[in-house]
Amino acid sequence: LWEPIITFALAELRKRSPVKSGRFRNSFIVLANQKPVVDYDTIGPNDEVILTNFQPYVRKAENGLLGTKRYAIFDGTKRALARTFGNEGRNAAAFHFETKWLDIKSGVHAGMPYVLKHSQGRRKDRAAGMPITYPSVVIHQM
Repeated sequence: LWEPIITFALAELRKRSPVKSGRFRNSFIVLANQKPVVDYDTIGPNDEVILTNFQPYVRKAENGLLGTKRYAIFDGTKRALARTFGNEGRNAAAFHFETKWLDIKSGVHAGMPYVLKHSQGRRKDRAAGMPITYPSVVIHQM
């Protein structure tokens, strides 16, 4: 059951992504229980599936600073998944979709987590030396 949902989600994420060089559009990854997955048949029914992007400017893209609408990429994909596969106003949905900003551990991907080189405002989570959080679509089977 995972393959059509993940394929749809990746296509939707790519469709909603800004395109300049194509690098961002081609940088989405699929994680199952915080581990990269390429073969979707290996994902179990109780696993947490995360779709995110490993580019360091992923937060700018989701916040609408790269030519897309604010929250259009990940949150828009979550809404499209809910409309197509399930939990939008129904009690008996097979899947639950949500958007979260996650801390991704090192070792998941070579470029993750990206560590801020300069402070970005007064918030402690945006100080130089802090890893960024990644906008993500999180999927659970019910």
